[in-house]
Amino acid sequence: MELLEAAQRLCGVEPSQEAYNISLRAGSTSEEAAIVACGNKATPKLVEALKALVSGGITIPKNHHPVQKPAEIAPGNTAAVALAQKLSQNLDSFKPAHLNGKHVQNSFFLSAEGQDWLIKTDPDPGPVLGEKEERVGAPVREAAFHDLAVLFGLHKYIAETRLLYVDGKQAAAIQFLPQRDWQPIQDAMQENTASTSALIENLRLDGLLFRFSVLDYVAGNGDRHGHNILTTDKHELKLIDHGSSMAGPSFHPGIDPNAFVPYYLRSKVSEQDFHQMKPAQKLQVMPSLPTWQIARAVQWLRGLLPEKIDQTLRPYGIDPKPIVDRLVKIQTETSPSQAAGYMNRIWIS
Repeated sequence: MELLEAAQRLCGVEPSQEAYNISLRAGSTSEEAAIVACGNKATPKLVEALKALVSGGITIPKNHHPVQKPAEIAPGNTAAVALAQKLSQNLDSFKPAHLNGKHVQNSFFLSAEGQDWLIKTDPDPGPVLGEKEERVGAPVREAAFHDLAVLFGLHKYIAETRLLYVDGKQAAAIQFLPQRDWQPIQDAMQENTASTSALIENLRLDGLLFRFSVLDYVAGNGDRHGHNILTTDKHELKLIDHGSSMAGPSFHPGIDPNAFVPYYLRSKVSEQDFHQMKPAQKLQVMPSLPTWQIARAVQWLRGLLPEKIDQTLRPYGIDPKPIVDRLVKIQTETSPSQAAGYMNRIWIS
């Protein structure tokens, strides 16, 4: 298969000959230039996929239909009205999504005022206990988690997310974090252990690991592995991918082999080693809340109002009771004398 034809089949976008030539003159390989000509970043995985496609090592079915440019964008609620209007005026900015070299089915990019937005529709919830007890779709969960983070005072660490209807189907519009700047924290830990460990330690000292842990637990999010936290070389950090949150009353990560203990609580050891440890051993390697942060953490926790959570989630059609019940449980059980390690115990007991 010819190179540019293969690039079009892989990316779902007709390549620009001009962009291809410019990229070649800039020193790119032909495969890199072909991917760039389709409007994508030439990641190693995409380059390898293109090489395999050209050589016949992989095939894409002839009936494969890449995601199409939408005809209509509508807001999913009042918070999304302004964004929906802006994106509707920029439908020509449409571009299929490629994340880590993998085509994300039914997902794409749109731009508004210089900001790229990932328009994402996800599959059904996964196997974590309680996920299927909540019947709303992943886009609703994404938007609701964002709003909970705002309520918890943690909006700085969540990409802005809004609920939309794209050609009549629910979708989450998520502020895109460019791969040239952001990378999974697990990869950052492998590349620069000292710097990434220092980032996590600073979050611990600031009391933020405690707050992240409470947010993820209360929201029923059992998918906070090391690729669902992004960071930059400037020690910025974002929590991402919340389409599996809002689990129901059966959510119990301490006994669920399909639930991840959040990476920020187990970053000192490998995932394999951590899973082989007994609960007491896990607690020894997990971070504790600094003593000078305990009073502030307890005050913050007790300031989270169940009625506010109810008011935030009901408009999304989410049953707030399991989320409220988990919050009340933590508020009841977290005394100043127990707060230091409580953020760990809720995940392993």
